[in-house]
Amino acid sequence: MKLGGFFGKILFTKRCISCEKEGSYFCKTCIDKVPRSIPLGSDTYPLFEYRDIYMTKALWQMKYLSRDSIAETFSEYILEEIENIILEKALFEKIGQVTIVPIPMSEKRKKKRGKNHIKTLADFVSEKGSYPVSDILIKHKETDPQARIKNRSKRLRNVSGSMSYKKDSEKDIVGKTVILIDDIITTGATINEAKRVLKKLKPKSVITITIAH
Repeated sequence: MKLGGFFGKILFTKRCISCEKEGSYFCKTCIDKVPRSIPLGSDTYPLFEYRDIYMTKALWQMKYLSRDSIAETFSEYILEEIENIILEKALFEKIGQVTIVPIPMSEKRKKKRGKNHIKTLADFVSEKGSYPVSDILIKHKETDPQARIKNRSKRLRNVSGSMSYKKDSEKDIVGKTVILIDDIITTGATINEAKRVLKKLKPKSVITITIAH
């Protein structure tokens, strides 16, 4: 092997951020060691504890380094949670059609990062589970990153009124069971703003799944 190829292999080989095994940036063996979170009420389901150092690192890389393979791995856990929730709720109510909705990103921020990583995550879930994705939510107001705001009331004010919906996509939501997807939930301000907008369209229900809390 040429010297350039050798160093290129080292630089670009996927290695788990935890165990350093080749093949993925965050292997399932290490993900399964991350403490699981608990439901926040009856309709909000974070999967993992964000305080875990490797979970924090993986989410940062997915978000800022556009590591889609991390998003694809997480999508399998989200899909499993969706199917568990649907099975459980189907015992007591009719679920009907399911639509996946990603939390939106402002055009300015999307242009800066190159993509909305939550939309990428939602698309992987859709591919694996055959549920349609609706990109109905719009982030029409540029807001400060929630992670930089520690005060709960300021977080709420920061995102208040920041979202709306595409008028020509209402049929995606009316009467459907909506699975709202995000990466992290902290105070719930962003999720609650998204729910407020979606509920104007009279969905059957809105269930939130996030990777971490």
